[in-house]
Order: sequence, then C-alpha cells, then structure tokens
Amino acid sequence: MAAVCLFAIGHVLWFDHNADDAYVSCRYVDSWVRGYGSAFNRGEPVVGYSNFLWVVVFYPFGLLRFSVHLAASILEIGLAWATLARVYAFATKTPTAGCPASPR
Repeated sequence: MAAVCLFAIGHVLWFDHNADDAYVSCRYVDSWVRGYGSAFNRGEPVVGYSNFLWVVVFYPFGLLRFSVHLAASILEIGLAWATLARVYAFATKTPTAGCPASPR
C-alpha cells in the first residue's frame, strides 16, 4: 500500500495533470480570485462547471496563492486513499451479536 501511495504521489508531481472537471474548476477559481467573477474566460460570465463544491473547496487555496492544480491533485489522492481505507474497513468488519450475517 505504501509503495502504491508513493507511486501515485510521484505520478502527480511528475506529470502535473488534472482531470477535465478539476481543470475547469481551477480555471473558475483562478478567475474568481483575480476578480473577474465566475467565468472560464475573462468577460464571459457563464456557469460551466459541474461541481460547485470543488470550486468552493479550491477557492481558499487560490486566495493563499497556493497552486490550485497541485491542491486538486493532492486532494484527489487523499480522498481516493480515504475511500479505499473506508471500503477496506467496511469489507473486513465482522458482524456483531444481534446483527444479521453479512452476505456471502
């Protein structure tokens, strides 16, 4: 697990790539921080993002002048690992007394 985690972090840092939705969110945050409002391109205030929560989450990073693209990559990896850990914990949980047996 540690090797896979290190590989994923290295991959993010080496390739510096975000998925399409993350890139769009980063562009909107960049415009918002620069004072152009909610716009992908300056002067075109059109709502084109599909994930307002990501825009809100990335906004503080933009205000602090932290790389929003890097923050997106780190958050993506962290949330993916948190999801995997939660799924593993759920899958290995044994039923307790009074609970129905897990399906087989």
